[in-house]
Amino acid sequence: MRSTYAYLPAAALVVLQLACASWNAQPPLARESNPTALILEDHFDDEETGWWLDWTGGGVARVGGGKLQLSIPDPDSDAISGHTRLDYLSPPYELNAFLAPVSGSGNSLIAIAFRYLDDENLAVIFLGANGSISLSVTMDGESREIIPWTTQPGSFAAGARVRLVDSGRRLLFTTNDELVFDMPFEYLGAGSLYFYLGAFDQQGSSWEIDDVLVSSADP
Repeated sequence: MRSTYAYLPAAALVVLQLACASWNAQPPLARESNPTALILEDHFDDEETGWWLDWTGGGVARVGGGKLQLSIPDPDSDAISGHTRLDYLSPPYELNAFLAPVSGSGNSLIAIAFRYLDDENLAVIFLGANGSISLSVTMDGESREIIPWTTQPGSFAAGARVRLVDSGRRLLFTTNDELVFDMPFEYLGAGSLYFYLGAFDQQGSSWEIDDVLVSSADP
């Protein structure tokens, strides 16, 4: 899986010039009020968890101090982590988590990669410590910037409570209870979800992840 990790910084750091592929607007899926099925809940109270921690990118990902900790010494390295229960997610599902920068400049970034099929087919939401957010999709090795880097009011210096809802046809994403986007999204199919840490400048960076909750509505 190392090739996958090496691919992500290019999606984050290179200006994407390909036009956004068009999509047909679809209304939200109508679903009955069925109880949600819990996929994963982790507050990192126990260091013996099912999170896989990648050590090959020059960075460090580990569980400790009640948090999932991702750290990199410089922008040429990366740190990636995922959970065995998130290796494949079929919509509809919802992710809630708290992401907070610990050290580094406002140019550090953390990413939520989802609908991952392989290193040439995945979607990524990037969050910068300075409050910037973007959404990109890679299909058959071609990257498209669906939502260019945009700055939300304020920074994420104190952390960002994120919520991602993937219905299969739409994506909804909020930070600190503020709506970032709610849009049709029919790129790719079901796939894995994981967290990735990178940086724009020459400084290293550390972020912490806490209160991860992933649930899926019963069909």
